[in-house]
Amino acid sequence: MLERFKTTGKDSRIGQMQYPQLFNAGVGGDKIENVLYRINLGLLRLLKLRNPKVFVLYLGGNNIQPKQALTHQNLDDYYLLLQALLMTWPTPPQILVTGLFKQKKVDEQYITQSNTALEELVVKTNIAEMQKHAQQDHWVHWMEPPKQIGLKYLQDDVHLNTDGYQIWDDALYPKIQELLHLHNSR
Repeated sequence: MLERFKTTGKDSRIGQMQYPQLFNAGVGGDKIENVLYRINLGLLRLLKLRNPKVFVLYLGGNNIQPKQALTHQNLDDYYLLLQALLMTWPTPPQILVTGLFKQKKVDEQYITQSNTALEELVVKTNIAEMQKHAQQDHWVHWMEPPKQIGLKYLQDDVHLNTDGYQIWDDALYPKIQELLHLHNSR
């Protein structure tokens, strides 16, 4: 979904940001395992040179099936991605995991189950990191999808329309600014 900030969401604040302030690694149709594949090909090595402060992850929507939430394997892959992001830099970037939006062809209960599982994964990751490093702060953050984004804000089965991106930008942009401030204060 983040790749669409360059097209459908191009007029939003996030859509107006350019490299090096923003590096958008989103690719349409990606699943969690596709991102892990690109990491294996060297994506993190390239990003390490840029020392990113915040990662925003909207990931998993393409893994959900019409009658199935994210699987245990999907969640294990997501956890592996979070671990890779946390271990690549001496001072880890802030990581924002965003909840998944409703989809036209997926029962809402599976979106809700997936979001609950992702939120639990964020908590689990932070607990593990605090135990490893004996620190009280956390690097991985959870953000619910904006409640007002419903099916009427979809351009197709899964992608937001222009109004949907504006709603998401209104919620996401301030959170990114907050995490940048948090990262810079450490």
